[in-house]
Amino acid sequence: MFGYRQLMDESYSAHKKFKQEWADWQNGKRKKDKKAKGNVEPESVTKARNEFLQKNDSLYSLKIYPLEKNFWETPHSAFAELIEFLSVDIAAFRCGYAKEVFLQRLKNIELTAIEIKQIQQVALKMCETENVRREFRRWCRLMIRLADAEFILNLSGLSKNGNSLTRLKANWMLELLERHRTDLRKAIEN
Repeated sequence: MFGYRQLMDESYSAHKKFKQEWADWQNGKRKKDKKAKGNVEPESVTKARNEFLQKNDSLYSLKIYPLEKNFWETPHSAFAELIEFLSVDIAAFRCGYAKEVFLQRLKNIELTAIEIKQIQQVALKMCETENVRREFRRWCRLMIRLADAEFILNLSGLSKNGNSLTRLKANWMLELLERHRTDLRKAIEN
């Protein structure tokens, strides 16, 4: 819809390629440029770095920075785009930090019931992903504020029926909710 998946995937792929080129050069797998004197990096490393920087700059300048500006000014008008960004689980360079900032800010915004349900759905999806990203802690903290009995039941289902990582993340979130949301203890205990 907003194109985050494609741009994040391109940034991630370019970063991965650059890291591989760099590692190959540092490990002696890349031939040095015969014209260059000293320890000058090969053209392939420079090209990979420039491509990564260009892809990452596109992601941030075209998407994340404008989203951030719009979200700070009028959070509800930027909500659909924010949900798309938060739901993409690609480890693009520095996107986890950006997600943490947005998740922290969501704790201080008065959200509609529909927005809360959308956030809850993405939080459940984050429990089901095959990775534990740094922003997962922020998801857990946000859910302290936004959880309800229905969310607890869905989360409990994941903690019982998911794969081992899904169960681990769901239990992690449930334990935090149990500690901080005494009003939901009956739903958690069932």
